[in-house]
Order: sequence, then structure tokens, then C-alpha cells
Amino acid sequence: HPRSLRAAGGSAGFRTQILQGPSLEELRVTGAPLYGLSAEGSDVGSFEFPERFGLLPGLEGPGIPHALRGPQALRVPMQPGQESLNAATATAIVLYLWSTHS
Repeated sequence: HPRSLRAAGGSAGFRTQILQGPSLEELRVTGAPLYGLSAEGSDVGSFEFPERFGLLPGLEGPGIPHALRGPQALRVPMQPGQESLNAATATAIVLYLWSTHS
């Protein structure tokens, strides 16, 4: 993401190889369900993880595509008044829950 590169102060290009992953359409072809992380999603604490799935954390600012929002998305519950979690933190929480349920 351009903001991440700007925040890295130019060092990202010298130390990190930047790769682009598959598109959302390419991920959908695999047949595994794709879940976005969204404040509008279903509580991940009661989610039954399928054997295979994709997890899409949102970008800072724009979040996830509208097609992946709503009840089919996953939400990490927070205290009232909290706006959001860092995407990496939310992803780590979901992956931890997945690892303890599988």
C-alpha cells in the first residue's frame, strides 16, 4: 500500500522484496470460502472455521471490498467506544482462534 511505503521512509525498497498476491477473483477460483475482516461481520468467537478458507484483512482507510462486508465477514469483538483494531492485530487474533479450533 502506498501509505506503508511512504511510512517506511524509502527503506522498504532496499530491504524488502515487494510481491503482489493473487487477485480476489483468482482466490475465489480455489473453491475455498473467502472471509473479510470487518466491524460489520459476525463474531469470530462463535465462528465454525471450515477446513480451508481465505482471510482478507482490510487496507488502512478503505477496508475490505463491499462484497466481502456484512454477515459473511468476521468481526473481532471490542469494547464499546473502540473504533477499530490494527489489521495485523485483528488477523493475529483470528488466526489464533482458528489454530485453537482446528
